[in-house]
Amino acid sequence: MRWARWLLAAIPVSWALAWLDAPSLAVFIAAGLAVVPLAAEMGAATESLAARCGPATGGLLNATCGNAAELIVAIVALRAGLVDLVKASLTGSILGNLLLILGLVLVASGRRQAIVSFNRCSQRRTRPPRPRPPSICRRGWRWCSGSRTS
Repeated sequence: MRWARWLLAAIPVSWALAWLDAPSLAVFIAAGLAVVPLAAEMGAATESLAARCGPATGGLLNATCGNAAELIVAIVALRAGLVDLVKASLTGSILGNLLLILGLVLVASGRRQAIVSFNRCSQRRTRPPRPRPPSICRRGWRWCSGSRTS
């Protein structure tokens, strides 16, 4: 994150370029460079909050703050009456997250192991125990926890 701090100088540069009516491309490039350190700072702040709040609240914070740029674009577009733009932006975001992120995870894990599997029982053991009704659920819990006696 320290490498991106020098890009903070692009914030006043972008403001000055916009005020001086510079070419739109120059303003866009300066503003784009200014976003990089701000996003890095926001990511670091979210990670530190998530570490203090626990996994559930931390996940919610990461999901909310990770989409802050999309949220800002949606709010500005809605105020301008561009509902179709907001719909397209949200659809693109959802598809991008579903397809791109899932695809990257599958490719990365496939490079490491030939066969990748998900063990639902081990996932349940990491959560705190919650009240459950007797009978079938209790047998299933015993099976997942490793004691296969019925």
